[in-house]
Amino acid sequence: MESADISKRAEVVRNWEDFLNKYMNICNNDEYDELNNPNGYINLGTGINNICRDIIIPRLTSAHVWDCNLDLLQYREGYGILKLRKALSTIMTEFLDTYEPVDPEDLVCVVGVTACLDILAHCLADPGEVILAPTPIYGRIYTDFMQRSQVKLWPIPIISKENEELYPVLTIDKVKKAYNDAVSQKQVVKALLLINPSNPLGDIYNPELLLDIFSFCNEHNLHVIMDEVYALSVFNGSPEFYSTLKFPVLPNKNKVHVLYGISKICGSSSFVQERDFFFYLIEKAHLYIVPGEELFCAQPGWFRLTFTANPDHVNAGLKRLEEAIKNYTLKV
Repeated sequence: MESADISKRAEVVRNWEDFLNKYMNICNNDEYDELNNPNGYINLGTGINNICRDIIIPRLTSAHVWDCNLDLLQYREGYGILKLRKALSTIMTEFLDTYEPVDPEDLVCVVGVTACLDILAHCLADPGEVILAPTPIYGRIYTDFMQRSQVKLWPIPIISKENEELYPVLTIDKVKKAYNDAVSQKQVVKALLLINPSNPLGDIYNPELLLDIFSFCNEHNLHVIMDEVYALSVFNGSPEFYSTLKFPVLPNKNKVHVLYGISKICGSSSFVQERDFFFYLIEKAHLYIVPGEELFCAQPGWFRLTFTANPDHVNAGLKRLEEAIKNYTLKV
């Protein structure tokens, strides 16, 4: 189909190259297998949970899971049938330890948190306006905001280029500075996004910080988008995860939007050198991990490695990474 035959919006989507999808597809098309394809690509870059398949697959393939109700063949609520929303409200109430039971009528179900972010960007901001978010951040967020809605992601850098902090973390002062920087550059700020626990850093935000952020956003009439998809992906001994839904009172709950999904539980450098090493890993080691630049990390040298992939892939991937580090030489 020619460009003249489709809208400009569709043309943007058609020509959009998403880094994470591109390299995930390369891995999928030539996937590592210890016996049948030992030189294939090992994907340690995509955030997927493969370590509980022995629990999930038997349940999904059992006969009693599939209930063909004739009502499901009719048109029903486009935001999720009531049976689904009741089931999800029960899960969220129990596992997120909410202050009060989640009301199914307050839930809107769509096909994944990516779709939620796309919809919220479309509904909360106009083209050219911005949503604040701590960085580094899951790289797909930029696409979710920009691809269709043309809403910009404005970084709240946790890790600065100089990185003078030994253990850099999000603070309310960093939030305020990012907001003031955006406003001083005549940007219209409409919302703030937090992924809690963080992707990719894994930080868990304490309730005191969250309340400070909610209060700040209320003062400046900002929406807050809380992505809690990793709520149950917390190790024993980690700081306690505190859901937004656990607070008895929020400064303006009508402007707080909580996102949740089941995908994660049912499953002296420079950026030049960082990118060079990334391509070395792809081309020579057939190993995919995500460079920090693609996650909007201000300081070079960081990579995201997903260790919840197939355990055999993780072990083989780490061996390839070790060998690559030993053999890598920057091409200048």
